[in-house]
Amino acid sequence: MSGASNPSMRVTKWFRNAAVGIHTALLRGVAVFFGAFGVMNVVLSMLDARLDAANWWFSFGVGGSAAVVCRLALSVPLLAFGIVDRPSTRLRLAVVGAATCIAVICFANARSFYAIRDSQLHASSTTPLSLWFGLAFVWLAAGAARRHIAPATVRKLPVAAFGAATAGVFALGQMVSFGATDYRRSADAVVVFGAGVYRDGSPSLALSDRVRTGCALMREGYAPRLILSGGPGPGAVHETEAMRSMALRLGVPARAITIDRRGRNTAATARNTAALLRPLRSPRILAVSHAYHLPRVHMSFQRQGVDAFTVPARESRTLRKMPLFMVREVAALWLYFAAPWRA
Repeated sequence: MSGASNPSMRVTKWFRNAAVGIHTALLRGVAVFFGAFGVMNVVLSMLDARLDAANWWFSFGVGGSAAVVCRLALSVPLLAFGIVDRPSTRLRLAVVGAATCIAVICFANARSFYAIRDSQLHASSTTPLSLWFGLAFVWLAAGAARRHIAPATVRKLPVAAFGAATAGVFALGQMVSFGATDYRRSADAVVVFGAGVYRDGSPSLALSDRVRTGCALMREGYAPRLILSGGPGPGAVHETEAMRSMALRLGVPARAITIDRRGRNTAATARNTAALLRPLRSPRILAVSHAYHLPRVHMSFQRQGVDAFTVPARESRTLRKMPLFMVREVAALWLYFAAPWRA
């Protein structure tokens, strides 16, 4: 009887230890990502305030040196918790405090979202990303409070893998939450980002949807100017030529259309638009592209000092390659964030 039960007990114990190890690696991987992201935002903001993307995470309305101190106080314990082999009791308590504070801030941000959603936003989701962040930090605080969060079996590789996975999920969350939310309001111009054209010069479905959405904003009186930005196509017809022809067919007067033929990528369009609108003191634009692209669009305009409100293109149908575009955008988003000089 005891001989039969011992193997069963050993298997049960193995599974229990494995579950604890996976949970611990996940917990610390999440902490590594948010801690590193927070510290990096502080470093970038000290180089140039426009490089700061902390509002992707949370916003507590504190600026200047106070913001630097507060964000370091919240981020450094998370980063240390993820990389230290055996977190001390003092470090675990610091993580509990930091994660709890962040959770409270995230829940306050979520409340603000609900307060303005119906009057100022057109959101595709009724659940803001800040609410999910708040729940994640509650889980992180609860996990850090438990003593078994650092068993000897935890290795750096699983922690790094879960940290990288968290970065991917974080970027995807921005696409399906922020990207899918319509922030339309009165602006100085509507900026439409280019997409593919076919060799015969006809616009692709993605390009048609973007131009159609931008022209609708013009017709509804949100802005007096339409900026069409793109690069060369595979044939003789430039993306912006196809966009302009379509805009004219949709009723936008030629005098209201500005062409940016050097918009070869997201950063180039943001730079060129900023140059076009430089005579304005505080330019405000509506940026139109597909939802998966809009977090990077917003970041690029922010770095050019342009107040951009994003509007997702109204899709005729879901693009067949949408999963591929979203996966590719994860890499592009982090490249733009971490290496702004290359964007």
